[in-house]
Amino acid sequence: ARLSGISTAELVRYEDEAVPTSITYDQVVVLARVLGVSLEDLPGLRPREERFPLGLTLAELERALFGAPLLRFEGASGERFGGDVERAAASKAFTVRIDDDSLAPAMFRGALLGFMNGTRVRPGSVVLLRHRRSSLMAMRRLDATLYRGILPWQPSYPIGGEWLVSGSLEVTLPPR
Repeated sequence: ARLSGISTAELVRYEDEAVPTSITYDQVVVLARVLGVSLEDLPGLRPREERFPLGLTLAELERALFGAPLLRFEGASGERFGGDVERAAASKAFTVRIDDDSLAPAMFRGALLGFMNGTRVRPGSVVLLRHRRSSLMAMRRLDATLYRGILPWQPSYPIGGEWLVSGSLEVTLPPR
């Protein structure tokens, strides 16, 4: 108890089978080190090196999103999309960066949205639409009969009309 810094009473309580008690992960690690037991020998524990590298994965995702054709969305004065509009329309995957706060609280400035073309679109999915004749673009949520605005200020459009799905939202990377 003295070497580990865990009180003797707490260790005795843990070893007493009549009183169910548990010790924290930190205490297990400290006890294993005091007793000279390797963490690999303890069932259910992983050494730090084997933990999922979330930071590296997110950085790789951001790199992949920036590697695809990039569109910029601004909605302060109506919906406007800028950037590689023609390349995005012809690509299997593309990225939309939100450049203002017009879609808040649904989507915030700086968010990266990864869209894929040719995926199965389900009700509730966010889709990027392109008008058949004018090539205007709009971001909407698919409903049973409509492409509904994400926020109330956005108009809804009927499914099967002049609006075609260019891509379905597959991944969102929030702003840093």
